[in-house]
Amino acid sequence: MYEQTLSLAGLTPDQATVYEVLLKNGPQTARKVSQITPFKRSLVYKHLEDLQKLGLVARHDEVGKVSVFEPAHPLKLKELTEKQETQAKSAQIALESILGSMTSDFNLVSGKPGVQFFEGKPGIIKLYEQILAHGQNIDSIEDKGEMVSFFPDYVKEFIAKRIKKGLHNRVIAPSNSPINVSSEKELRETRLVETARFPFRMDIKIAGRLVSLITFQKEHPVGVLVDNQEIADNFRLLFDLLWNLLENKNPALPSPATKFA
Repeated sequence: MYEQTLSLAGLTPDQATVYEVLLKNGPQTARKVSQITPFKRSLVYKHLEDLQKLGLVARHDEVGKVSVFEPAHPLKLKELTEKQETQAKSAQIALESILGSMTSDFNLVSGKPGVQFFEGKPGIIKLYEQILAHGQNIDSIEDKGEMVSFFPDYVKEFIAKRIKKGLHNRVIAPSNSPINVSSEKELRETRLVETARFPFRMDIKIAGRLVSLITFQKEHPVGVLVDNQEIADNFRLLFDLLWNLLENKNPALPSPATKFA
């Protein structure tokens, strides 16, 4: 009767059957449980031990008498599912923190470029977190302010995390952008291009073997993260070409009211 629901709570079908027998018949010996269920006594003992570990069964041993097994209150099942939910959330957070590295390892041995797509603010933030987790210096071709308008609080958080990790950031940005200022303290060097001729409206980042392409359209913000050494190397060559062309040729730097990267 309860087997399907108990299985959803994390019990195996056999464990659910044994717990239900105790719930409906009260404390029983393993022998009695084996008579009510289709399981042999040795298997019943195993299921009872597993249920004990879950806190759903208590064992009472009296000297000279056979052990008796008593079911825990059904509210214990609620505690069990809440604990599993908490563990599942923790596991998801932990997995997300290493998923980028695991994907990189897989792509490296398989020889296939890994491509991930991200949508919305939560998705874009996950993309940036993977770049930070990669732990490599960053080269950026940045927009003229869309990123800061999109999530100003996270931009500050991203900078702080990058600095804490000791990751340097070379930036190519539009000349009228007030958000990318060269700063030794913030490990950032910036070179500018004329906004009128090169009105960048997206963020491109190259870090190690990762390349990200992000657009901050309000209606449908999207990001693409490519994990492939050859692709990253070629993007970095293009970046270096622009970087070297801009050396000592920057237009006057505007006086920014706020510093971002």
